[in-house]
Amino acid sequence: MQLLNSLKAWVKGQPAYYAARRRLVELSTRHIAGPTASASAEDALVVVCLVRNGELFVRSFIEHYIALGARQIVLLVNRPSDQTVEIARRYQQVSILRCDLPFKRFQFDMREAMVRRYSRRGWVLYADIDEHFYYPHADRLPIRELLRYLNQHGYTAVVAQMLDMFSGDALQAHRSSVDDRLADFYQFYDLSAIEKYEYSSRYTGKNTASNPAIKIHMGGIRKLLFGAECLLIKHPLMLMTPDMVAFDGTTHDIRNARVADFSCVLLHYKFISALPEQTVSAIQEGQYWQGSAEYRLYHKVLEHSPNLSIRQPSSLQLRSADDLIDQGFMVVSPAYEDWVRREQQG
Repeated sequence: MQLLNSLKAWVKGQPAYYAARRRLVELSTRHIAGPTASASAEDALVVVCLVRNGELFVRSFIEHYIALGARQIVLLVNRPSDQTVEIARRYQQVSILRCDLPFKRFQFDMREAMVRRYSRRGWVLYADIDEHFYYPHADRLPIRELLRYLNQHGYTAVVAQMLDMFSGDALQAHRSSVDDRLADFYQFYDLSAIEKYEYSSRYTGKNTASNPAIKIHMGGIRKLLFGAECLLIKHPLMLMTPDMVAFDGTTHDIRNARVADFSCVLLHYKFISALPEQTVSAIQEGQYWQGSAEYRLYHKVLEHSPNLSIRQPSSLQLRSADDLIDQGFMVVSPAYEDWVRREQQG
């Protein structure tokens, strides 16, 4: 039995095993709506997302990434039972695919297959349906110029730190709607409980780091209120090379990447009024990390305080993403700042 288990572990560690799983995903995926071809190019951004029932987030997600300058948005829906597809059909830049393989077993394969498919000629950004990506000075630097900076410096991935956003009122004060623009309702954040560690403490031997000022972020408001030890760092913006692994065991990790010298933010809209129901569903299905262990922590608090107020005395209102540079949350290098200045000067 021990030999058999060792053999199974060895097979699972081989590249051919993961390639076969991705191929199964490709064969099980069908096109539903929107453009069929990839808009991937070295100066264009394609945003991809694996989504289950995301009707409360999908409008905000699509409109955010259109405003950011994405050329194409690709949603891979998994066993939908809500209005996600109907809402997404309204936008001509959105390609909608469907794959009904079990989420718990194939979620990483589905993400990896999407990233590889839509990054063959350029940059791809993977974001969850409740995440809005911003980069430093996005109001002054068009996305094509950001990508040109990355290309000229030979970078293949960009760090973004997750930042939980919440309302200034109690959790149930605003009942979530499919028509919500999340940024209008959830404008507060809190940096007081974020812990920072050296990038090398997790990624030595995996990636090449370009700026020692970029750290691993952990904790945050989810640790403060729920005791959740959250890893907040991600690498969502990628230019895939043959040896890169987009999701190295988790959605947070990447392997064999040359990481850029600036960091970004993923505004994370988890704390909406539907959180208690989503928490119960996540626990019942057990599809997330360690059987949805983090959601069990949420449930323990929310079953006693369903109308919890997330806002703390230390919380701040986000007026501009660039405020996070001054607060030491996002990192910029002198080279990046010089690039922005030169682009502004024309």
